[in-house]
Amino acid sequence: MPEQQVQNLTLVFVDIPTIGTIREQQGEAVARDCQQRCLALLGDVRKQFTGNLVRSIGGTLLCSFADAANAVGAGVGMHRAIVSSGLAEDGVSIRMGMHAGPVQIRGGNYSGEVVTSAARMVTLAKTGCIVATASVREQAGKRLAAAFVPLAGDAAARLKMELFEIEWAGGEDAPESGDEESTTSDGRQRRKTRPKNP
Repeated sequence: MPEQQVQNLTLVFVDIPTIGTIREQQGEAVARDCQQRCLALLGDVRKQFTGNLVRSIGGTLLCSFADAANAVGAGVGMHRAIVSSGLAEDGVSIRMGMHAGPVQIRGGNYSGEVVTSAARMVTLAKTGCIVATASVREQAGKRLAAAFVPLAGDAAARLKMELFEIEWAGGEDAPESGDEESTTSDGRQRRKTRPKNP
């Protein structure tokens, strides 16, 4: 049996809830094409932010990021890519849930409270939204703090967790690669530097 490891990660669940509606209205072939195009696009953005694909089941992805700021950047970038690619006009929309902390890994299988909570966050997210926990906000760094809008309501009270929605439509707080400080899930400060254009 493979040895269990513990890594501090930010986990992102991505769901494509509108595929079912597209299938009902436009047929299986159109829905399959939209899903494949969407998954390919999401994969491209994930790679840009050095994320790993943990698993993919139908229209649901689980991705992991060593850096919370990269996870936020990928989430924002994925939503914006859906719009800029024209997939949104075809009826495609996504939702996301994020949580950060120690993850148990054994033989490529991820388990523990962080996985469970990230999965719960995506079920709380409305279509077109990103829901994240306070641990993601804390570790993403001060520069991205303005993108996190507190969520109130029964879910936050029931879970006894501080929850946030990450705004992605605006341009000023876009978490792209650049000179910034963020905090890794184990509390270390990390500084990223934007490559200089020649």
